[in-house]
Amino acid sequence: MVTQKMLLDLADEILPGFGFFGESDPFCLEIPINKLATCIEITVRAPQKEPLRFEEVEFYDPNGTKYDRSNLIKSVSVSSILGGRSGEEILSQIVNGKAIQTKREIEPSVRFLLAGEREISRIVIKKSKRDIYGSRLAFLNCKVEWEGSLVLCFENTSITRKLEALQKIVMISGVETDQSTSLATQDLADQIRTALIRRFEVSCDDFDFVELCRFLPLHGELPELTEFHITVCATIFLKVLGDRASVGTRILKPIKAVLASASSIERTEAEASRLMRMQTGSQAPIVVSKHIIQKSSILDRKEEYLEAIDKAVKLFDELELTIMLCYGSLLGAVRDGGFIPHDDDVDFLIYDGSFGREEAMARRQALITVLAERGYVTRSSPSRTNFHIKFGSRHLDFFICWREADKLVLMMENNSCYRQIDHSIVYPPSAVEFYGRILKAPAEPTRFLEERYGRDWSTSNRFHEWPWVLSQS
Repeated sequence: MVTQKMLLDLADEILPGFGFFGESDPFCLEIPINKLATCIEITVRAPQKEPLRFEEVEFYDPNGTKYDRSNLIKSVSVSSILGGRSGEEILSQIVNGKAIQTKREIEPSVRFLLAGEREISRIVIKKSKRDIYGSRLAFLNCKVEWEGSLVLCFENTSITRKLEALQKIVMISGVETDQSTSLATQDLADQIRTALIRRFEVSCDDFDFVELCRFLPLHGELPELTEFHITVCATIFLKVLGDRASVGTRILKPIKAVLASASSIERTEAEASRLMRMQTGSQAPIVVSKHIIQKSSILDRKEEYLEAIDKAVKLFDELELTIMLCYGSLLGAVRDGGFIPHDDDVDFLIYDGSFGREEAMARRQALITVLAERGYVTRSSPSRTNFHIKFGSRHLDFFICWREADKLVLMMENNSCYRQIDHSIVYPPSAVEFYGRILKAPAEPTRFLEERYGRDWSTSNRFHEWPWVLSQS
């Protein structure tokens, strides 16, 4: 006979990340409510004293529309609060989607009194970015009251929820759990994991993001990842991508605890490529870079990018403006003789002799206007100095620079860091060969690359300036 303890042991083995959720979409915790409510309380019921901290809580109406918190919430009361803030200040933080944190205590709580009776379809909670491993809010509870009566109690790590999760897993795997009377928990868990891998080779739609996170050892530092864990991470990669050509790598920060090294990322990348081939027959690899995850690398669209480069060179010659290959594209040309396989764009530096940022930004805007008049599509942001121009099917990335005395100011360590380098490093331009083309480059390409990437620029490091800190193991 299969006992509840056997099932719970099995669930604990298969679901080491049960209770985890993240600080951003699509890894947030969604709590189904579908009740009339006048008061909602969020509590942490952990085995020891813990703070209650979350980044944001959202409330939705029956139509799936997010409530305006300023109209929904009448007042907020907390069991304690760091910083000695008043009730009005706490309410303002909640309304404006800012993080709040109680002191470390037994059952810390935040209680929302609503401005009248409201029907709540669901609540979305984003965990604290400081709770890296999600272990504190794993013990989150949510109570919903209507006119003083308890109408719903949600326990994030309840036995009932864990057994329900196991039941779904067993059903999808097709493994009979009554074998547990004759098989050890570990053996049965291995059978289920093997069956799930076969299922992931067919589809990534059986589980949502939080359900997939439950399979992963997310509650501890530098966990050992099995092949099953890697397959789950790869399924998350594919699920995040969906039908899109690419998605920002930062979307994966909520699960950085299991993507904590170059090795784990590379293993997941290879497995995601394998799953993609199994699911769709596509031979295009999944490539992960510091900017984006994409279904194919820049080399798969090499001819399209080279055609775009040719058009860009012709255009800027007509405009009598100097553009030079720079950053990752220059690095690939000098070190590898072409595109870096894990790169995701083509970088050019525009040199127009501007003195000072103000003049450079004014010329940048004038150039964008001229390009629009010529029928070119550009993508730009007023807060950023670089912009993209579309040539055919590809966008190329253009960066501006400006002079300050005998120095040149341009983007260096990252997109937010502009600093001075010797003008002679960049101008007058030299030339590099790029797939049989002769393209303009900074005056001293190797000095430019050392300024940008450091003295070891000639050694390939695809994880340079990764969106989160990686271990060296």
